[in-house]
This record gives sequence, structure tokens and C-alpha cells, in this order.
Amino acid sequence: MNDPYTVLNSAHGLDVVGDIHGHHAVLATALAALGYEILSGTWRHPAGRKVLFLGDLIDRGPDSRGTVNTVRAMVEAGEAVCLMGNHELNAVHFATEHPHAEGRHLRPRSDKNLRQHLSFLQEYHLDPEGAAALSDHIAWMATLPLWVDLGGLRAVHACWSPDHQARLGPHLDGTRIATEKIWQRTATPGDALMDAAEVILKGAEIRLPAGITFADKDGHCRTHARLKWWRDADAAWADAVLGPPELLVALNARSDLPAIAMPAKAPDLPTFFGHYWFAPEAGRPWLAGPTASCLDFSIARPGGLLGVYRWDGEDALDAGKLIGFDCEGRGYASRNAG
Repeated sequence: MNDPYTVLNSAHGLDVVGDIHGHHAVLATALAALGYEILSGTWRHPAGRKVLFLGDLIDRGPDSRGTVNTVRAMVEAGEAVCLMGNHELNAVHFATEHPHAEGRHLRPRSDKNLRQHLSFLQEYHLDPEGAAALSDHIAWMATLPLWVDLGGLRAVHACWSPDHQARLGPHLDGTRIATEKIWQRTATPGDALMDAAEVILKGAEIRLPAGITFADKDGHCRTHARLKWWRDADAAWADAVLGPPELLVALNARSDLPAIAMPAKAPDLPTFFGHYWFAPEAGRPWLAGPTASCLDFSIARPGGLLGVYRWDGEDALDAGKLIGFDCEGRGYASRNAG
């Protein structure tokens, strides 16, 4: 198993790739457009650039299996590092039998959970070798690191939270979950390790004021909203939370709400994350801040993009290096670019 820090520190530039969600054809087109070539069985860059994938390789799209195969081949060849996303964590929990409840799994096989995971599972169902391939892919996902900190760059799937990383750190092998016991704890409601994993892979949340709820992208009623943790200052509710326009309108209408105390300071060096289903603006990606870039631009939705940032060691992010690839493989520069 390649050490992620050895791989990334040997790179002559990094291409950081956001949530792919099974859109393998878009990934392949993007890699080619970025100058990667298939050499000795995997994608490689002739100038020595490497790829840092932010997780959520699977679910929603048409070819999760192909996506895993491509990313895994790059990782095993030392051409890429892939972080764990919440969809990989869910897949591991869904496949892992509960050690203390016969016939149950760490992620309950409810109708809701099955629907979220069904497109991925169906890709293996009709293949005579599918069960073995699925088991092998799940085992590989279980080896993915939860975050990386290169000193000049940080990356995580959803939320860079030193407090929650410190909570998990003593129980990890580097930044990888290494034992079955930890898998169980990260799936046990009320356990401090589950709380930490939820923040790191799904984002920091806050309970909404009484009487305010919203429907998420899957139609589920939500009483909590995710925070824009990358902001630097306390903020009004409508500026501090992520949600649909109707939620922000409802929050703006409440003049009695105090400002939200943000849980952490804004990143002081380039920090990349995915997860949040940002909407492209005028068909283009955009930077979340001078040192923060979400690279999830909703490739699994109509009009969505696969976000990529081409990092070359800069301390302040350059909007001209942020590219979004659409489902036809066309690339669009950031709307922030001059």
C-alpha cells in the first residue's frame, strides 16, 4: 500500500478532483484534457503531476464500478491518492456485519439506505463474478485515508475540523481506519468517534430554529442544516448555513435570531473539500474563498460539473486554475477567474 504523503510530496503539481459519483466517462475525458495518458495500464501525467481525489467515487451515476477501477489503479500505481467520502464510508458500513447483532449490518438495510446505494450495487448484481468484485472494492474503500495535510495544502471530503480529527487520531493508523472495532464505533449513534466521522465526512451541522425545516435533495425533511465551516467570522443564519432558497428566505424572515458562532477559523492555507453539491453559476465553478475550494459541483445533477483544481504550490488559490467538466467532457474555467 502506497503511503499517501510519499505519493503527494513527490508530485510535480497536483490535480485535485471533486465528487465523481459514478460518472466515469466524464472522469476519463477530464484526465485526458488535463494531459494524462494511459501508460502501463493506468492514467499517468508525463510531467509527473499526481491526482488527489476527494472521495464519493460511487452512487448516483451510471458507472461507479468503472470509476473505482480507474481510481484504484492510479492509487496502486502511485499516481494518485483517494480520500474516503461519506459514500465510501456508507458502503463499508452497509457491507459489514454487526458483530453483536446477528443478521444485521453496521448501516441498517432500510428502504432509504438501500435506495441511496442501489445504483452502485446493481452494477455487480448480474455479473457472475460480481459478488467477489464488490467485496474486493469494499475492502479497498476501507483502506482510504480520511484526510491529508501536506503542510502547504489540506484536503478532506467534507469538513476540516482539527477538534474532530484529534478525537479520531489516536484510533487510526495514520489517517486510515484500521480495525473492525473502529468501524463499529463510527456507526454507533452517540459514540464520540461516530460524531467525529460524521463531521469530517458529512460536515458540521446546526439545529434549525423551532418551526423551520426544509426538504433536502432526496426529499427528506431536515431539522438540521450544514454550516459553511470555511467562513472566518460569526454570521447571520442565512449566511452561515447551506440550504435551498426557501430555507434561507425563512431564516432571513426571523429578525430575532442571534448570529451563529462558527465552529472553526477559516482555512489559513489552501484547503480542498467536496460533498456540498455546490451549484455552478452561469455554468461555471467558483471558489468558496481565497484559501477554500469546494470541488463538488453536482456532476450527478443536470447542468452539474466535475470540479478540478490544478494546484502548483500557491498559498492563495487562483480562480484561473479551477475547472469544471460537464457531462460532455467540456471544460469551463471558474467564474471568479479574471
